[in-house]
Amino acid sequence: MQRLLIWCRNLIWIPIIGSLLLTLGCGLIGILMIITRFHYNLFNFDYSPEVAKKIGITTIETLDLFLIATIAYITAYGLYKLFIDKEDFEAPIRIKIPNLKALKDKIIGVVIAALGVTFLAKIAKEDISSDVMYEGIGIGVIIVALTIAIHFGKTKTDSS
Repeated sequence: MQRLLIWCRNLIWIPIIGSLLLTLGCGLIGILMIITRFHYNLFNFDYSPEVAKKIGITTIETLDLFLIATIAYITAYGLYKLFIDKEDFEAPIRIKIPNLKALKDKIIGVVIAALGVTFLAKIAKEDISSDVMYEGIGIGVIIVALTIAIHFGKTKTDSS
């Protein structure tokens, strides 16, 4: 049974590879969105306020994709660090993930940022209405709940 459990640890490669593919896909799609929007505007010589608003919305949506790519990368790195390789190696950015709680907190932090960016894009696309206001309140409640979960989920060892 112990050998089976040790071998099954290799199954974690599936979400690691999937998360890395998601990181790559979101990054590429984001870059293509930027290129497409600016190429279209550059060659149509349209610099009206409506076009500027569309560029702003594209920028916000692209940032949202990049935040999703960041979540996927942190997930892949965290799962690899926790389940596959216990040796210290330098990640492109310094991410300390000593346990699943730390991984969850990092992911929640990026999710909070992504929710904010998503709502900002929604406001930029639409006129302010009661539906948008209710959606904003809902997103705000989720952000508060996630923040409370991170804050009250800390242990004494997390603070040090």
